[in-house]
Amino acid sequence: MKKTIVIAVAGVLALSSSIVVAGPMHGPDSEIKHMLRSLDLTREQKQDIRKLIQEHRQDVALTRTGEPGRNGMWQQQTSFDEDTFRANLAARTTTKRALRFERAELRHTIYQLLTSEQRNALEQQDIERHQKRSAKREKHDENRLPRAFGRLSLTDDQKETLISLQTDYSDASANNRALMKAFRTKEKALIRSDKFSEETWNALADEYQQDMTDAMVAHAEHKASMLSVLDDNQQQALFAMRDERKDRHDRGKPHRR
Repeated sequence: MKKTIVIAVAGVLALSSSIVVAGPMHGPDSEIKHMLRSLDLTREQKQDIRKLIQEHRQDVALTRTGEPGRNGMWQQQTSFDEDTFRANLAARTTTKRALRFERAELRHTIYQLLTSEQRNALEQQDIERHQKRSAKREKHDENRLPRAFGRLSLTDDQKETLISLQTDYSDASANNRALMKAFRTKEKALIRSDKFSEETWNALADEYQQDMTDAMVAHAEHKASMLSVLDDNQQQALFAMRDERKDRHDRGKPHRR
């Protein structure tokens, strides 16, 4: 097994299929703007939402203070070790859960500002977005190589091995997506209800935490297996793509397709 097999698994996860533990943790600006784009907001609503987002940014900055570094999870790893992986995940769980709750709380507070007509329009927007995603998913080939791997100069034997690994993992991948979809559906319903609170949100998170952790472990192990097929130069090329993607994300530019 290659020496660097798990050194940057976290970065490669972002380059290939999606990871499912706490869901994506993007900043709220683009998400909120997308969510409210088609709604006829009043000037007062826009001002209130802008203020909430600013306050949310401050809360996130405080929560992230002292957060364990992601890179530390992978340094000096020579093979995939499940116990070590789970221990490092546990070390970051408190902060990641706090960040996700703060985002859920922001969305709940914004939802309370909307009129009944705006809420109905938002529900319709959700339905249309789900239909588009479902249509896109139907066209997706679960067994194809991740885009980043496709940009490498792979041998025929490597391609065959990688596709075999993808095929073997396809059922688990589908189950992981279903798990995350179930959580997000329940979370959205809670966010848009009068029952939302830190207590009820934590109860929901607790319900899914173990299964989500198991899913992330399986996903990381699969990616480690994928990396083990590559030689050192290919691994370095893959990591360079990861760094390029991160740099473009930080500069607010679209990812290379």
